[in-house]
Amino acid sequence: KVKDEIHEKETEVEKLRARLSEAQEKASEFRQSFENLC
Repeated sequence: KVKDEIHEKETEVEKLRARLSEAQEKASEFRQSFENLC
């Protein structure tokens, strides 16, 4: 049971990491397009 809980937490962390890297990519894309406008 404890292993299942740990596995669930690891899955949540992986999802958060994926979302974070996605957000960082979008932020850098946004920054680039903003710099191109100026």
